[in-house]
Amino acid sequence: MNTALSTAVEQAAAELRAKHPSAAILIYLDLVSYVFDVGDDTVWSPALRVGDLYVRFLTQLGDHFGLPTGLNAMASDYYYIDPATFETFARKLFEENFRSSHQVGRAMVESVLAPSIVILDRINRPVSASTPEQREFLEKARALSMAR
Repeated sequence: MNTALSTAVEQAAAELRAKHPSAAILIYLDLVSYVFDVGDDTVWSPALRVGDLYVRFLTQLGDHFGLPTGLNAMASDYYYIDPATFETFARKLFEENFRSSHQVGRAMVESVLAPSIVILDRINRPVSASTPEQREFLEKARALSMAR
């Protein structure tokens, strides 16, 4: 975010905080964003809270499966993605997700898997479906609105 815009956001948040303390924080958090880069390309720039949740969930799944995620923190809200490591991790999530019959577990994994599918598409490493269920999931994931 450029300096002038950052200053304007800070001023607007201060004014809102004075009138409506809780609303100002929520508005501010949706204006600030995370950045996920591969090389010189930004592949995703979600709102602060969404980016934070994605990183936390992805990290926990990496720990759970004993695999590196491919995310490398450059700052608290800026991540560089190692494409090969990220692809290996995301494909493992995809395989494990469709091996499972546990609906709640799958819903939890899919919250991370869906944006990961879009990121893989954006770095020219798309995942292919081998079943109708996988095809349906990939279509839904690819329909997500994900800001760059």
